[in-house]
Formats: sequence, structure tokens, C-alpha cells
Amino acid sequence: MTTIQATPRNIQGIISRVDPDNKVWLDQTKPKLEFPVGYFIRGDALVEQIRAMEGQTANLVISPDRVKQNKTDDGNYGSYWWSVLSEGAIDVQAPPKPSPEPDPTGEPREIPPNPAALGACHNHSVEFIVRGVLPLPEGRELFGWIHELRDRFYREINQAPLAPLHYCYDHNEERRQGKNGGWGHLLPKQADGEEDSYCIEGQEGWRAS
Repeated sequence: MTTIQATPRNIQGIISRVDPDNKVWLDQTKPKLEFPVGYFIRGDALVEQIRAMEGQTANLVISPDRVKQNKTDDGNYGSYWWSVLSEGAIDVQAPPKPSPEPDPTGEPREIPPNPAALGACHNHSVEFIVRGVLPLPEGRELFGWIHELRDRFYREINQAPLAPLHYCYDHNEERRQGKNGGWGHLLPKQADGEEDSYCIEGQEGWRAS
């Protein structure tokens, strides 16, 4: 299978109609195009979802299908035929509130997500699926898998607090500085009576006593 150099990207535009060939026609505003443009839609459920949005401004994710005749695989937009992969990129019309309103039940509320960061996580999830890094699991629905990856990338990676300097990501342990100036953390014992051993920064994979 030939790998195309172009990757999925976000577009925005006003949806005018979805024709009988399941192609959506829109007045594209981001990036701006002078004439209406049409993209084939992948999936019956997505066709109906986009058809219901006629007349509205929509954020779409498009993916390259193939290189146009007499064009080269150079990664540029105009060199490919594109189709719509999903709806729901960066929502530029709904900025988050500066602070969450108190919940009358007393339960803590999640801070509204950062639209730009959430959109970036959406793009990463689509790209990882398309490239086969995180393929669609058997029995899963595409849009649900995209949303799950997007949410996990956002909550578990994008919004994760910074670990302290010299942190050991292999064992998820904070290292401490020893008298000799090195940084390490105590490792769990593998047998009763075993002497203490440490994971030392710069010597990962070794049990230093």
C-alpha cells in the first residue's frame, strides 16, 4: 500500500448541501477558497450528520484519498483528492468560560476544555488511526474511537501536570538526589532478604546497590 505524504487537516465552511453521491458542498472559509468545493463523505452515519447541518458553519476533518493526475505527492493541498473523515474539529465559536460555575450539588465541575488544545488532540487521534499507530479496534465504531482517543490525549497527556525534574518515567517514581550528587529512587525488592537497590538516572535498566 502506497503511503501518501499529505496528512488529515481541519477545514471550516458553510455547508450548502449534500448531493445524491454523498458529496458535501460548502463555501470554505478556513483555509479560504474562492469557489464552492465538494468533498466525498466517508460513512453513512456521517452523511446524515452533515446533511442535518445544511446552512450551518461546520468544522470538518478531511483526509487525502489519492494524488491528482499530473500532480506530485508533495504534501500540498492542491495535489490531492480529499474526502471528509469526521465532523467536529476546533470549535472556534464556543470559547471556554474563564472559570466554571459552582455546582449546586457541591460536586466539583471539570474546567471547560481549551478549544485549541482539544482540536489538536482531535487531529492527533485521527492521524494515529489513519497511520495505523492506534487502529480502529474490532467491533468499535469509528467516531466513538476518535472521540475516546481525543479525550484521553487531552486529559491524560495535554492536561497532565509536569513531572518534577529527574522524574523516572519508567517506574513512575520521583527521584531524589544522593550524597554523591546523583539522582535515583528505591526499587521494590525482588526477593526476601535482598539488599536495597536503586534506579539511577543515566543508568536505567540496572539495579544499583
